[in-house]
Amino acid sequence: MSTYAIGIDIGGSHASGAIVNINQGQILPSTYVEQSVNPHAPADEIIDIWHRLIHQIYRKREHLPIEKIGFAMPGPFDYKQGIGRFEGVPKFGHLNGVPVKKHLETILKKSIGHPFILTFTNDATAFALSESVFGAAKGVRRVWVLTLGTGLGSTFLVDGQAVIQGEGLPPGGYLYDQPYRERQADDYFSTRWFLEAYGDADDVREIANRAWAREKRAKKIFELFATQLADFLAPWIKQTQAERVVVAGGIAGSWELWQSILKIELDKRGALIDLRPGILGHEAPIIGAVIPLI
Repeated sequence: MSTYAIGIDIGGSHASGAIVNINQGQILPSTYVEQSVNPHAPADEIIDIWHRLIHQIYRKREHLPIEKIGFAMPGPFDYKQGIGRFEGVPKFGHLNGVPVKKHLETILKKSIGHPFILTFTNDATAFALSESVFGAAKGVRRVWVLTLGTGLGSTFLVDGQAVIQGEGLPPGGYLYDQPYRERQADDYFSTRWFLEAYGDADDVREIANRAWAREKRAKKIFELFATQLADFLAPWIKQTQAERVVVAGGIAGSWELWQSILKIELDKRGALIDLRPGILGHEAPIIGAVIPLI
């Protein structure tokens, strides 16, 4: 089995990837490439951008025996068949019903000269798998991995395997659409909540900088966020008997502002849990995308 594979992270406005040593969970130096993507573009244009990204990465180490490519792909998507199911979502609408895997296999074989094995994994699951095998969730039997950014991503792992159904779990293992207060969780545990609640900032980092500068209003926003997150998570932690929660994503960049409050509020609710920030950062979904190829 080859030691190397290409990992691709498909985002709503960009795609990035690199060659990964799949045994060590490390990206090879100087192989990381990122491309902008218009999620509203025609299907052939989007697929061509992804193809050119892969081709550019491959050429950086074409002497290596690379025959496998893993994708961390947002849903809704048919991950087994590699077909877009982007109906009713604000991205990749022109890929709905398109056999992405088949198209890429054909184009890559023609442009590079040999066939590739392609796999597709949910992007939040890829993130979680990387943290489980190589990161902050390593060695923990029952763990929630959360990605907090433009939305709430979640994966529950047992013995390093993503669990999508069972007692105490929401459908698919997804927390984003579970009810919280008068809305759904995604509306509270995302960048847009911070911008709505604070009202005078362009992003979470700006609010965090103000909190670190001891602005009371900014500090209160993070305290409220942590309290609400604990209120929402506590039942799921207890129902699934989780041992650890790993938190990653853009909002986790302000981890030191709110992690102690999150811990205190979870303890109050009887959810005694080990909390850790993710350690793999933006590389996590790229690394996680190739783990199913191990």
